Amino acid sequence: MDESGLIQKPKRQKLNEEQDIEKDIKSLDNLPGEIMSTPPRIAGFPVLENLCLDECHWMNQTVVSISVPKLSCLNIHETERKRLTDLDGFQVTILGVSLIGFYYMGEFFNEYSLCNSSLLEEASIYACGFKKRPRKVVANRIYKLLKGFSNAKEIMISSYAVEALKYAAEFPRHMPMFNNLLNLELRQWSINLGSIALLKILQESPNLKTLEFSEGVSLSTACEKVDSIPDPVPPCFLSQLKCIKVGYYNGDEKELSAVKILLKNAVALDSIVISFSKNFAGDLEKRGKVSN
Repeated sequence: MDESGLIQKPKRQKLNEEQDIEKDIKSLDNLPGEIMSTPPRIAGFPVLENLCLDECHWMNQTVVSISVPKLSCLNIHETERKRLTDLDGFQVTILGVSLIGFYYMGEFFNEYSLCNSSLLEEASIYACGFKKRPRKVVANRIYKLLKGFSNAKEIMISSYAVEALKYAAEFPRHMPMFNNLLNLELRQWSINLGSIALLKILQESPNLKTLEFSEGVSLSTACEKVDSIPDPVPPCFLSQLKCIKVGYYNGDEKELSAVKILLKNAVALDSIVISFSKNFAGDLEKRGKVSN
C-alpha cells in the first residue's frame, strides 16, 4: 500500500461551479461542495476513471448513487461538516464494477455502501473525529462500508474505525470474509491486540500475508495477564501470515507483551520488522554511550 498518503490523488482536471462537466473526461476533482442534482446521481461518463469527492454535499437529497462503468479510483474526503448533523447526511450507493482503489477519510456524516466491487485491490478507511456523536450511528456506517471491501487485496483501516466496529448492530454475526486479503495495515494510533473487532477481522482473513501496525501495538490493562490472546487463533496465523511490521515501538511492557503474543501464535512467520520510535532509539543510543 502506498505510504505517501492515505488519500490517493492522481492528476485530475479541476472544476468550478461555472464549468460544464464533459462526458469524455477521465478524471474529476474538486467538485463544487454543494451539488444540486435531480436525480441525485453521478452516472454515465463512459471513460471516467478517477473521481474525488471533497467535502461534497447534495443539497436537499437523502439518497445518492454513483454508477460510472470505468471508474477505477474513488476518493472521498469529508472532515469539515461542523454545521451539519447526522440528520443532514445522505445514503450513497456506489456501483464499483471497475473499481480498483477506494479511499475514504472523514467523519461518516453520510452512509456509504459499495456494491459489485469484485475487482477491488486496495481500500482504506481513515475515520476521525465525532467524539460527541452517537457511536452506534458511526459504527454502523463504518461496518456497512467495510463489507464492500470483501474482495480487496490490501486494506488500511484506522484504529478508531476498528474500535468503533464493536458497537455496530451486525457485529460480529455478519462480519464479511476477506478471502483475498493479503495485506492489512492499522494506522492512526497504537492498537490494542486484544480488540475483539481486530481479532474478528483477522479470523475472517484466512490468506493474510502481511500484518502492519504502523503506529504500534500493545495490550490493554485488562488483557495484560491473558496468554491465550488471540482466541481462537486466526487461521492465517497458523499457515499464511509471513510478515509482521510494528512501528513506533517504545519498549514498554504492554508493547513487549503484544509482540510476544504475536510471535507465539504466528507459527508460519518468516520475519518481524520493528521500527523504534525516535525517543526509544535516542534512549538506546544514550545507554550505548554510557556503557562504553
